[in-house]
Amino acid sequence: MKRLLIVAMILAATATPSFGYYLDGNELYQKCSVNPSSSTEYMDSSYCLAYILGVSDTLDTARANNKIDVCVPEGVQAQQLKDVVLAYLRSRPSIRNMEANILVVNALGDAWGCAAKR
Repeated sequence: MKRLLIVAMILAATATPSFGYYLDGNELYQKCSVNPSSSTEYMDSSYCLAYILGVSDTLDTARANNKIDVCVPEGVQAQQLKDVVLAYLRSRPSIRNMEANILVVNALGDAWGCAAKR
């Protein structure tokens, strides 16, 4: 886990924003779709997971402050979050040009919206 965080920090520090955001859905989909058999693919896969976890943690904070309506239940594993986001991106190629963070929020909201729990 420590190695994953280090890789994510290195990648975040070297990322160059385009159009005012760091990643779009096409780039996230590409990074999440690799089967990590080489060091480059491992870094892409790690980046994908770290990015999704970062957005998910931010959602938890926003939800705690009543700013957003996404409720990922306790016990959901990191790989499960990645699976949900990857399935969302896979099924919606026409919107992958959008900002990746928005697409992750939408994917998690579709899967675990708070309104559905009430």
